[in-house]
Amino acid sequence: MDEIGLLTAIVSLITATVGFVTAIVTAYLEKEKNPTPRQSEKDSKTPEDKGD
Repeated sequence: MDEIGLLTAIVSLITATVGFVTAIVTAYLEKEKNPTPRQSEKDSKTPEDKGD
């Protein structure tokens, strides 16, 4: 009976860790997808610089 409880605890810990890592990766990818305005300004200036 103790083995079942231990197995359940281990599976729960792994599931929580995977969920935590998934949340961090998702937040990072969303940040990369929507850059800060400072980066957008640099991107908008790039075509003008090439034209000069």
